[in-house]
Amino acid sequence: MGFDAHSLTFLLEASREGVSFEDCLTLGRQGLAVTRRQMRTAFARAGRPLDDETASRLLANPEGGQAGYAETFLLRHCGAARITSLDCRDHEGATFIHDLNVPVPNTMASRFSCVIDGGTLEHIFNVPVALASCMRMVRTGGHLLIVTPANNQMGHGFYQFSPELFWTALSEPYGFAVERMFVCETRPGAPRYVVANPASLGARVTLRNRRETTLLVQARKLREERLDALAPQQSDYAEIWRDGAARAAPVPPGVTRATRTLRSVLPEPLKRVLRPILQATVERLMGPYRPPFYTKDR
Repeated sequence: MGFDAHSLTFLLEASREGVSFEDCLTLGRQGLAVTRRQMRTAFARAGRPLDDETASRLLANPEGGQAGYAETFLLRHCGAARITSLDCRDHEGATFIHDLNVPVPNTMASRFSCVIDGGTLEHIFNVPVALASCMRMVRTGGHLLIVTPANNQMGHGFYQFSPELFWTALSEPYGFAVERMFVCETRPGAPRYVVANPASLGARVTLRNRRETTLLVQARKLREERLDALAPQQSDYAEIWRDGAARAAPVPPGVTRATRTLRSVLPEPLKRVLRPILQATVERLMGPYRPPFYTKDR
């Protein structure tokens, strides 16, 4: 596991915007999966220029643990005072050994100002149990920061995740609020997009793209809640069950009045033939990250 350039920028921004890393827990020992040039770019994007010598020292990591791990980065550049790491085995020298397939003990509850998942949840079979444990370990007012696979990473772990999982689970009924959520392709320098909340749009926020994609989530803990019954429902179904009918979804870009008229008069067999052709044409012209679902951040 390791922080890539997108993760570094995300964490530096979180620190700048008031996330407290004072008592920091990382899921697993996190490395720095970047070159010196990528590290400097990540710092520059967060408004924190970095010289070559400092970048080299961070990559060598002569202080704060084994070479190649990220403790020095968190201590010196994110304001961490104490760093704990949690893993299911001690092969990388984690501070606390625990399998997140089962709930963490009460001694870990509300203990940390910041919990960072830099790529662990997707490897854990009991995701609801693991996510609830991460939420429990954050103290009130603290933050849960998640960097996790989205599209086109099948086989990397057990799962790749949808934004709606985190919009619904890290929500007010469970004592949390998502403050920032981005999607970006994993390649260095890829643009980053703000992800809309499906419940606010009244539509599923979907994505069809061709590259490996990552979600970056920052959520704040508002208060303590019992999480042994963590069971959020997908927002469009919840609305149907509550109101008896779903809201009309926002009209995607490229769908004009003429298009809607054609849909109403064309026979279904012909629509089945034309639909993928039209969809592919719109995607080629507009790209996969279309408003109102995604807004380019940088």
